[in-house]
Amino acid sequence: MTEMTALEKIEKLGKSVAKMTQADLARAVGCSRERIRQLVPRLKVKPGRRAGAWHHTLAKKEREAMAKLYDTGTSLADIGRRHGVSDYHVREAIREVRKRLTPSKKSSRKH
Repeated sequence: MTEMTALEKIEKLGKSVAKMTQADLARAVGCSRERIRQLVPRLKVKPGRRAGAWHHTLAKKEREAMAKLYDTGTSLADIGRRHGVSDYHVREAIREVRKRLTPSKKSSRKH
């Protein structure tokens, strides 16, 4: 029995390829990202360019709730732990709601 080529494995995945990045596709197929890059011109369904940022996937109400938590003194890291993401993503989610992020009351240092 012959083993399937990377191109055959990708074609077997069908339209789900469009939702994957090249790196995701390489992991799913079991080859290198460079090989996927070489195969892209021959593919019927092209992989997506990049994955969407986590903070863009949140509803506005959820981003506002994060901002309120931050205003009450909850640290970005604590909010991130609740949502299973880094403080960077929490910061960006809050910045989607308001332009300027002021330090929380809890984290302000006194000299």
